[in-house]
Amino acid sequence: LKPIFVFFAAMDLDNPEEAQVEVYLKTNLPAKYAVPGDPVVVPARLARYGLSELVNHILGFETPVPFDFLVHGEFLRTSLSKYMKTKGITAEKAVTVNYLFALPQTESAEVDQFEDWVSRIQRISDTTFVASSFDGSVRYYEEEQAKYTVVVSKEAVKGLAAADIGGYLKVGCASKDGDVRCFQADYSTGMVGTESVGKLHKQSAESVAF
Repeated sequence: LKPIFVFFAAMDLDNPEEAQVEVYLKTNLPAKYAVPGDPVVVPARLARYGLSELVNHILGFETPVPFDFLVHGEFLRTSLSKYMKTKGITAEKAVTVNYLFALPQTESAEVDQFEDWVSRIQRISDTTFVASSFDGSVRYYEEEQAKYTVVVSKEAVKGLAAADIGGYLKVGCASKDGDVRCFQADYSTGMVGTESVGKLHKQSAESVAF
C-alpha cells in the first residue's frame, strides 16, 4: 500500500469506496517511528490495519510494526469514513490521527489463576483493581473476577501504577529488564493500545507512578 501525496478534492463520505480523507499522522513515539509532518490523502475506507500498513510503508520497515490509532482521543475501531460520519466530521477538513504501538489482543479469563507470583496490586475503585505478575502479565478485575489479561513484558513486572483517567484505564508497568511501559485500556472491550515505552534502567525497574 503506497501513500498518496497528491492532493485533490475529497469526495462524499457516503461513498467510502471512492472517498478520500486528508490526514495528519502524529505520534509521541521515538523519532524512528515518526512519519513526516506533511498531510497525506488516504482512502476513507481505511481502518486500523490499513493505516498501520501505510505508516509501515512510509517508514520503510521490512518487518511490519503493528500500530493503533486514535482520533480525538478515541481508538479507531471502524473505517475512517464510518468514524467521521458518526462524529459529524466532514472530509473537507484534515483529520489528525495519532498512532502508537499496538499491544496484543487481551485474553478472556474465567479462572483467576496466575502462572507465577503476583508482584503488585493497584486499587481502581471499590469493586475494581489491577494486578501484575512475575510472568510479565497485568490483569484487570471487576468484582474479584479477572476480566482480561495483557502480556506487557517477557520479564517480571516489578512496579505497577493504575488509575481511571478520562473514562479509560491507564496502567504503568516497570519490568525486570528495565523497561517502563504505559498503556490505555477500554473497560468494556478490553482493547488496549500502548502510549509509551522506554528503557529507563540497564537493570531492573522496580517502581512506577503517575
